[in-house]
Formats: sequence, C-alpha cells, structure tokens
Amino acid sequence: MNFSEASEYVLGLKPHDFHLSLGAIEKACAIFDHPERSFPSVHIAGTNGKGSTAAFLRAICLQHEIDVGLYTSPHLIDVRERIQIGHGMIPEDAFTALTDEMIQKDLRLTYFEFLTIMAFLYFREREVPLAIIETGLGGRLDATNVITPFVSILTPIGFDHMRHLGDTLAAITVEKCGIIKPGIPVVTAVQQPEVMAVIQETCEQRGCELTIALPEEIDAPLGLGGEHQRQNAACAVAAAKMMASRFSLTALEDALAFATWPGRLETVWQHPKVIVDGAHNPHGAEALAEALQKLAPPKKISLMFGAYQDKDVQGMLSALLPKVREIICVSAPTERGMQPTAIAELSRESGKSVILCDSIPDALHFFLTKASADDIFIAAGSLSIVAEVKKYFYDLSEHSPSSAPQNRNASIHGGRNFA
Repeated sequence: MNFSEASEYVLGLKPHDFHLSLGAIEKACAIFDHPERSFPSVHIAGTNGKGSTAAFLRAICLQHEIDVGLYTSPHLIDVRERIQIGHGMIPEDAFTALTDEMIQKDLRLTYFEFLTIMAFLYFREREVPLAIIETGLGGRLDATNVITPFVSILTPIGFDHMRHLGDTLAAITVEKCGIIKPGIPVVTAVQQPEVMAVIQETCEQRGCELTIALPEEIDAPLGLGGEHQRQNAACAVAAAKMMASRFSLTALEDALAFATWPGRLETVWQHPKVIVDGAHNPHGAEALAEALQKLAPPKKISLMFGAYQDKDVQGMLSALLPKVREIICVSAPTERGMQPTAIAELSRESGKSVILCDSIPDALHFFLTKASADDIFIAAGSLSIVAEVKKYFYDLSEHSPSSAPQNRNASIHGGRNFA
C-alpha cells in the first residue's frame, strides 16, 4: 500500500456516515493496548475557537521546546493536517503504515474514529510528551472522549449541530461537558449564563476545579487576527498555567504572537486582499463581523458566502451583511451545500448587491477582475469554502505572476446579478 492508496481508503470511509457512540472506539483502543493512555493530554471541546485555542497552546509548548502532538479537525487540503507533532504533519509513510496496520485488524470504525485511533498510535509511537486533542462533535460521545486529560478546556458554546446535540443551549452544553472527568480541572471561556450554569453544576458534581479564562487579561500581541482571539488565547494561557510546574512553563503570553492556524482570518492573497475565515455558525459569524468592522468600511468589502443546508444561514447572514457592500453567493462544494439561489433569497432584503456565481473559481475571477488594490474579499460560511479558496491561490502562486487575474474590463463567466 502506498500513501495515495492509504489516503483514498481513509477518505472513502465517508466522513458523514457516523454514529455517536463510544463502543467501537473503546474496542479499538483495547485491541491496540490503549494508546490513548500513553501520553499526557489536554482535551478541548466547544462550538467555536477549539482550533485557535489549540494553536495558542501549541505555540506556548513549542516556545518551551515541548514537541507537542496535535489532533484537530477538519482538514482543509491534506488529511494529514489533522495529526501533527510540532508544526509537522504525520509523514506519508507513517500514515500509510498505520492505515495498513489498522486495516489488518478488520476494525469497524467510522472515518473520524479511524483517524482518532491513528493519532493515538502515532503519538505513542513518537513518545510525545503532551498531546492536545480537539473533539470532533459534541463531547460526551465523541470518539476522542476515551482519554483522561490533566485539564479540559471548554471554548465558547453556542448553537450548532443541533440535530445531534440538542436544540437548546443547555442541552448542547450538557453534551460538551461530557469531556469533564471527575477531579480533572476545567478551564472555560466566558459563557452565556445558561451555559455557565450547566458547566458550574457539572464541575461541582464531579469535583472539578473550574477556572474562567477572561479575555481582558490578555494584553500580549497575538498571532491570530480578531479581537475574539483574546478569549481563545486566555483559555490556552489558563490551561498552560495548570501545566506550568509539570513542564517548566514561563512567560506564557510571549508565545501567543507565534500562533498560527489556517482558515481563521487568514490572508491568502494581497492587492487586492483576499481573506478566508471558517465561520460556519452565527457565533462565528458575529466574531468575523466584529473583525470586519475594524478592518475596513463596508463599501470596500465583498463577501463570498456558501454554507451547508443544515446550518443557521440566516443567522450568519444577519451578522455579516451589514459589514459588506455585496454578497457573492456560491454553493459549498459538497452534497450538503445550500444552493446559491437559496442564499440569495435570504440576502434579498439586506439592500446589498447580490451576485450569483456557478462556482468558487468563477466568484474569485468575478472579484479579482473588477477589484481595486485596496478592496477586500472575504470568503466564509463553511470550511469547505475556505479549502477551495486556499487551493485556488496556492495553484495560482505555483504559476508565473502573469497568470494571475488582472484588474481589467473582462467578460465575467458565472457572475450574474440576482433580481
């Protein structure tokens, strides 16, 4: 088996065919002699900010020469992005070997369960001194919830994945609080009152020390853009303080400027500026809207938006449309993608210019051929949109600069006004 065959096999496990249960993952852990017990860990759950919090915590660890493992989701371009040590993805040969080893065991695992076990095996094999583990969905029945960390982190909790987690904030929080283990300290972001009530009650019942991470306590420059990142940085610093004696951590905030995380207010092209952001629920859209307000006036910003049908698209648009001059509607490149015409209908009453495009490359071409150097293009609504835009500009940069779209009067294919 080569890497191409291994990745094809793993990706063929159908990411969306999953069930919320720990039975299969617990059985697999036992078969492999419990790799999840072989390294200390930090467990992160929440609706928004998990990846950014993990990035800040990784930056702190790397600043102190701790070769930390990192397991996150989803990936943008390469499935190996999910499993990293330091800043390096799992090598192709290791990914291939572990895939082959797991296939030989004839495991009945979902896509996410398979990758979770692979991460555990890889971290054990490389003897990582610490691993940062991000939940995939929820917490209580998430495949990662077989670990016993020495600190659990809850990032901001809001509405998302209601079909699986419940349709009230309290119900969703109960699921997220499933990662809280008896006696294990907990760090939480500042939460809405009904969310905080559930967290506090759970910690009291399970005998856990609870620390509330306050964003205003973070004064250091951050490597990730947006004022909302101070909350994520605060969670990382609070967790690091709990590890300080174990790992000799000092000057924690000095490392925050070195944090990087793809797809979060990430600039992928300059002149005109193209920014991608993975906001895919109202809470994330509100954070993005706040960042846009500080970035430029609405008349300079174009929004390309695509989302999944099961998301609160109206909630996201309500936050974002006041901050932009136009919306370019596209379909997220999966079978779950909402049709551009449906997005356009929801945008009609905003008073903004509404453009329909047949594809993401068409939308980018539409913007780039008419934009001035100080215009700003924002792509948001789904991480699959972010991935496509990043790939577009990666491919563009691989060619000569003369192949880049020019700011000229050209025919626009696929861009049309919505009336």
